[in-house]
Amino acid sequence: MVFEGSEQSFREGWRHPWLLHLWQQPLIAVIRLSASPAQALEGSTLAIRAGIRHIEITPQVPRYLELIAQLRQDYPHCWVGVGTVLNRQMAEQAWQAGAQFYVCPFADESIIRWGREAGLPIVPGALTPGEIWRAWQAGATAVKVFPAESLGGSRYLRHLQPVLGSLPLIPTGGVTLANAAEYLQAGAWAVGIAGDLFPAELLSQQGVDPDSCRQELENRLRQTLQQLASQRVAAAWPELRGEPPE
Repeated sequence: MVFEGSEQSFREGWRHPWLLHLWQQPLIAVIRLSASPAQALEGSTLAIRAGIRHIEITPQVPRYLELIAQLRQDYPHCWVGVGTVLNRQMAEQAWQAGAQFYVCPFADESIIRWGREAGLPIVPGALTPGEIWRAWQAGATAVKVFPAESLGGSRYLRHLQPVLGSLPLIPTGGVTLANAAEYLQAGAWAVGIAGDLFPAELLSQQGVDPDSCRQELENRLRQTLQQLASQRVAAAWPELRGEPPE
């Protein structure tokens, strides 16, 4: 049984073009590379070169606000967002830097309200059905299911679907390039991948040609993106959301 009022909430609710674009390319690259600003820029650029169009920069990245501003300038065709937003001050600082979407580890209604008033997509984190529902009712654009793997991964998401209907859920936390497609099959709107984007064993290889390593990383991302795109093509556009984007 779907929670009463969920369909009506979406029909009357706020929609953002970001959500529609994310349906088409359902992968968010979460950048947490913390060795240096240069490493984070290189990782972000590599992901974009592989075809990823949604980049989330977290505060673990040195001078992360500067990176957001630079990526917005250099790659205007991408959506550049900020992760681990803990309070409204962080959200406003990221907005001034040019962030286009905002991901939180928990549901803070003041941040959600600020996002709606500013016309910006806010994705709060939640785990249980009750937490997810409260975040959605508060006005979230989508809900980050985090940490998804802690309660069974894609199987947990599949169990949520009969209860929560087609709410836009974005699982993160333990999502990898290898299991990302399973989450889409289980009903995820998109997935967020962090650590598995740039495996430490590849980044730390000694005596390996850097260009060869970068090419291997790019190929891994490109292959996963193609797999997810084919999975999305095979999926039916959720009825609650009307016609799919052009």
